[in-house]
Amino acid sequence: MVDPQITEEVVNTAAILIYGKLSSPVVIAIPFVFGNETYLYSLFDESNLISFIGASVDGSPEIFNLITAVRYVIIPPGEDSGRAASSPDTILKNLRAQGVDINNYDEVAAYYKLD
Repeated sequence: MVDPQITEEVVNTAAILIYGKLSSPVVIAIPFVFGNETYLYSLFDESNLISFIGASVDGSPEIFNLITAVRYVIIPPGEDSGRAASSPDTILKNLRAQGVDINNYDEVAAYYKLD
């Protein structure tokens, strides 16, 4: 998936939270392991690309159709909890201090008033 917002500056300074919707109405944080399936992502700032990857834990062939849609949230520095943040880890630490479970998309969406 190409997104012009995925720049070197964003990758280095923002927190990027990735979520996948399962075939049921459940939304999970990525990376995610289910049975023998691992779901991951990579960011490529030079091409503005987010790549979603499925790999089996033991190297055997799998059909990776558990996740039906993805959504990601880019949190720039200083917008995590009103505190100045200088790194993605600081942003996530500040969110946790505010009681936001970053693995729960609904909590993150409610905190940032996302649709």
